[in-house]
Amino acid sequence: MSLSSGMLQAASQLLTPHEREAVLGEALPMSSIFTFVVGVLTATSHNFALRTGTIHYGSDLLASFYGAIYGFIAGLTVNVLVSLFTKRKSIDALSGLTYFTRPAREKIATSSLVLAGLVLIACIALNFIFR
Repeated sequence: MSLSSGMLQAASQLLTPHEREAVLGEALPMSSIFTFVVGVLTATSHNFALRTGTIHYGSDLLASFYGAIYGFIAGLTVNVLVSLFTKRKSIDALSGLTYFTRPAREKIATSSLVLAGLVLIACIALNFIFR
């Protein structure tokens, strides 16, 4: 089993059967793969140019911000371009993918509600601890 197929198999365990069919039916959408690759390569090449002295900034923090901005913009551009030239999924294939498009008879899993409640309690507690 390759690493990518192992990651897909692990991700598919976290999804409902309908989500698995809608999202992983075609492995991964092409726009997300190209967006990830181009964004990472852009940010990495910016960092390489910074470390070799080709680009100069006033601080490392400023250089990190610019690297993140360049990576985000490059990824967003590729995402839009690839999305414009790929076939859309039908509305029927995407229905039920989010909470608001699910049929009324399907309920949220109790474990999800418990986890959301625990995260909320932890956030409130941390706000009081670190005042």
